[in-house]
Parts: sequence; C-alpha cells; structure tokens
Amino acid sequence: GGTGGTADPGLPGTGAAGATGTVCGTKTTCAQMTSCAEAKQYLACGVRQLDGNGDGLPCESLCKS
Repeated sequence: GGTGGTADPGLPGTGAAGATGTVCGTKTTCAQMTSCAEAKQYLACGVRQLDGNGDGLPCESLCKS
C-alpha cells in the first residue's frame, strides 16, 4: 500500500497566495514567472516548456543554484 498525494503541504519560499494545493494559471513562459517557486508550480501543472533541458529544474534564470 501507500498513502500520499501529489500536492506538497508547503512550497519552499514565500508565496503571495495562501491557497493550498497547486493552482494552475495561464502563464506559459519563464519570462512571465516572478519566482522559482512559481516556475516549479507551473512545471508541476504540465507546462513542460519551462524545463528546456529536461533536468527537472524550470527556468534556470530564476532557479539557478
């Protein structure tokens, strides 16, 4: 068995929205993202183009380590 879901109880960083779960908006490009956390949220929503090199990290310009 196994319990659990795809929604994280908390996202890293601070979010402007206090809603729980993943809210999928209409943005589609890294230029529209305001933070790495937002980019990751959209990637989780299925906006695969945010992860151009397929390493699982969207918008390298925002999520650079």
